[in-house]
Amino acid sequence: MTLFMYCFLCLIALGFTFVQKKHFLNYVFIFSCLMGWSIVVRFNSIQQDLIVYSEVMTYDWEFFKSFYVLREPVYWITSKFLYDFFKDPIFVFIIWDAIIFSLLTYVAYKKDVKPYFILVFILFFPNVMGFLNVYRQYISTVFLFLSFLLVYENHINSKFFYLASFFSHNVGAIFLPLIFIRKKFFQIKFILASITSIFAMILLSGSKSEVDTGETSPLLFFAVVCAGMLIFLSLNKLILYKKI
Repeated sequence: MTLFMYCFLCLIALGFTFVQKKHFLNYVFIFSCLMGWSIVVRFNSIQQDLIVYSEVMTYDWEFFKSFYVLREPVYWITSKFLYDFFKDPIFVFIIWDAIIFSLLTYVAYKKDVKPYFILVFILFFPNVMGFLNVYRQYISTVFLFLSFLLVYENHINSKFFYLASFFSHNVGAIFLPLIFIRKKFFQIKFILASITSIFAMILLSGSKSEVDTGETSPLLFFAVVCAGMLIFLSLNKLILYKKI
């Protein structure tokens, strides 16, 4: 069922490549499809790290006072509150998915990002792996991508999403310099920053967390951000943002 839903979303993305006119209902439809994907996956494909995440939700609040949790509280604390209310980890994951999908769809609509790109971003393999497994890194990646989308036109919201990314997974700290770039940003600068970030992430990826969750190399998720940024660079003639 999960594979069928994935293929269905791929077909929807392909269909939307032929839709040129912006319409709010198109984004509502995309959000609805993504929520369908969430429900199908959560009731059929809870495995590996998500099983550990589900177990952690049942821990006593004393665990959530540890430094490991407090340095990345966005996911841990929110999930604990939701679990205490719903008593079911599946509903917690679905609510988190709804938050992520609604923010991504809303920002995409405001920024005139084509609906198909939302699906392409979500269905890109590292994000699918994060959605099915290394969930914190996936959440952090989406927040970071939203921060990049807003870095020029709405710098306050951009910083907010960056902080959400950082406090979901601290590897987001590597991208801090990019958040303060508000002038013309050429591809060569992005490539140099990317190389620097890759070396930094290689060093960080050698550490081990106290809880065995979300430990897939951040390089995979960095690839998602790089791909998205390069797409926008190419669409804007190698300039990320232009002053009107």
